[in-house]
Amino acid sequence: MIYHKWSMVGVMLWIRYGLLRLRPFTSLKTIYACYLESLGTKAYSVAEARRLFEAFSEVRIRSVLTHSDLLTSEAGQRHRGTVVELGA
Repeated sequence: MIYHKWSMVGVMLWIRYGLLRLRPFTSLKTIYACYLESLGTKAYSVAEARRLFEAFSEVRIRSVLTHSDLLTSEAGQRHRGTVVELGA
């Protein structure tokens, strides 16, 4: 499993740590690295994931929508707030 760059969790984190902190130009790369799970966390677009696994002869990539488990887990409790509550 790898994180999908264009996920709802990513958007919610960008709203909270980028937009609402008056830093709308903060990249998703920075948001994921600083605020998702642990310091340095990365997320990938489908094209980036394909390049990541290009050495393998068979790769199937699909996005799976979940119930935002990060937001409901103990690790996600530091993100509590209105924006997260609406998306969880």
